[in-house]
Amino acid sequence: MKGIQYVWTFMTSPFLSKMLAYLGRMTRPSSVRSFNIINSDLPEHLEITVTGNTTAAIKAIYHAHQFVQSTERIPQGARIGIILDRTSFYAESGGQEYDTGRITIDDFADFEVTNVQAFKGYVLHIGRIKYGHLDVGNEVLCCYDEARV
Repeated sequence: MKGIQYVWTFMTSPFLSKMLAYLGRMTRPSSVRSFNIINSDLPEHLEITVTGNTTAAIKAIYHAHQFVQSTERIPQGARIGIILDRTSFYAESGGQEYDTGRITIDDFADFEVTNVQAFKGYVLHIGRIKYGHLDVGNEVLCCYDEARV
């Protein structure tokens, strides 16, 4: 549980606090257990790092204190959170800084990841849509900035 307490300590943004409070009331889907996740079912945190670009499916989109099915009606540049079924992004933990990068659908949508946090078994990718839109269920490509690794 130390990992969860540590991550929670550093979540000072109102956006993160509200998103994570909501996630704390949800039951974690069994499909979101394996990649770069702090697993609250274990006595210590579990971190599995996936290297390179990873394909994933969008499981949830969070904006303006609610979950939505699409970013289509969200203004470009607005801050949103995305939960994927797997990720190659490292969430902030144990004093190590989070990854940044992009979540994309080739020539259709580009989401700039500016922060990654983990809470209650979920990895939350926080950022802004640069162009296009994303929908729950879309298959996307996760590309972290290798220069920061």
